[in-house]
Amino acid sequence: PDIPTQKNCQHDDKLSVTRKARLRSWLALHGITHRELARQVGVSPSMISRILSGERCPARRLEQLVALGVPCDLLPPASRNTRGRPPGSGKKGTTG
Repeated sequence: PDIPTQKNCQHDDKLSVTRKARLRSWLALHGITHRELARQVGVSPSMISRILSGERCPARRLEQLVALGVPCDLLPPASRNTRGRPPGSGKKGTTG
């Protein structure tokens, strides 16, 4: 069967609280922890929490989660700025 991608997922983030609750239930049902998802995606557990909550939504990471079997309708929509850190989040005094 085809694995759904972020491009063909329907999102209604007005229901984000419901989405988050359904995602928590799905993860619990499958015995998947944030730590395990983080390990498989290659990010920190705190980054996984930010992704799953919708605070950060890099398309590449969302696609990795879908490839791991997380239903795309339980994930937040990808953010428009999908490259690097958000503006202003870098360390002071550094360039580049």
